[in-house]
Amino acid sequence: ATSPDEALHLTNISYFDRLTGKWNHTWVSTVDIFELEGQLEAPGHIVMTGTAIIPDLEWKIPARASWELIDEGFVQYTLEAQPAGTSEWVPFTNGLFMPVAEPDANN
Repeated sequence: ATSPDEALHLTNISYFDRLTGKWNHTWVSTVDIFELEGQLEAPGHIVMTGTAIIPDLEWKIPARASWELIDEGFVQYTLEAQPAGTSEWVPFTNGLFMPVAEPDANN
């Protein structure tokens, strides 16, 4: 992006659905929407599958994501999509969530 008007803006929400026993995650940005559902596959590892909607390309394609605890408080995430007409999963984004230090109680 070369200006604030062109910057990627996004928001997301995750929640646990007690009726289905699954986690839901929705990611909405200025260029795409991911709607995912899943559950713990192993302790510290959640996997979700669903749909990526990319309006500019007129795509509604399979998507998947995973979050995995890799160290005390650190979580690695990966988000992938499967472009129309292919059998390959393409990395869409990935990153690392890091713990935030607790505020000093004396300040």
